[in-house]
Amino acid sequence: MSSISPLIDNRRSPPVTAGPLSDRPAAQRMPMRQFEIAALMPGGAVEHRSVSAPAVPAIEEAATAFARGTLVPTPQGPVAVEDLLPGDRVTTDSGDVERLIWIGSTLFSRPRNRARAGMMRVMNDSVGDALPEPDLLVGPAARLVVRHPRLGPLLGRASVLVPLSDYADGDRFVPVTPHGPVQLYHLLLARHALLRLGGISLETYHPGSAIEALAQTGLRGAFMALFPNLDGPGAFGQVALSRTTRQSLERLIGS
Repeated sequence: MSSISPLIDNRRSPPVTAGPLSDRPAAQRMPMRQFEIAALMPGGAVEHRSVSAPAVPAIEEAATAFARGTLVPTPQGPVAVEDLLPGDRVTTDSGDVERLIWIGSTLFSRPRNRARAGMMRVMNDSVGDALPEPDLLVGPAARLVVRHPRLGPLLGRASVLVPLSDYADGDRFVPVTPHGPVQLYHLLLARHALLRLGGISLETYHPGSAIEALAQTGLRGAFMALFPNLDGPGAFGQVALSRTTRQSLERLIGS
């Protein structure tokens, strides 16, 4: 079992307080990205802010999963992601109803670094059973639920989360470069969960182990400025499923 742990990220965000933005000088030395956020504050009000933060993947992931127009299941029926507001309730993959507490969005075009993941079109029938329906346009932060019977005995769960970008093949999972900026979104619920979008299961937002990397690079304060409704990284709670990469997953189930 000891050989499994390096392949899987199942850590909880450390229970620390955001504190003052003492790491702002580090952030100012980096390219910046503009984020539009809407947060459900502790008193119940919805607060909208425009926040500038470093354009690094660990921060950009907070707002770059779902393209404008993506239909999100709610108890009242599907709602376009851009029409949701904090306080709305959404229906998770398990059928539970959870409250939306934060929405992040940003304009996304081609990555500055070509080695970094960009947008992807998940083609109809790419995962079987004619799903997704219709084609699904996602950003670099989208993670897909992958199921395999060998995972159960190894991890206690038969499913893990894998970046959709790991499956880019130019056929079923097609990298796309938009002609102009596309508005991308991510959704934070009261607890990390899975949403069935276009018939396939994708995760809601959770920073996972990125919190540790941001602390090490002096960017944790700049990151937490995106979440005025949270009192620190510990408020993100536990991840719903373990995270890994396609390469690590294939090594694991092939071992």
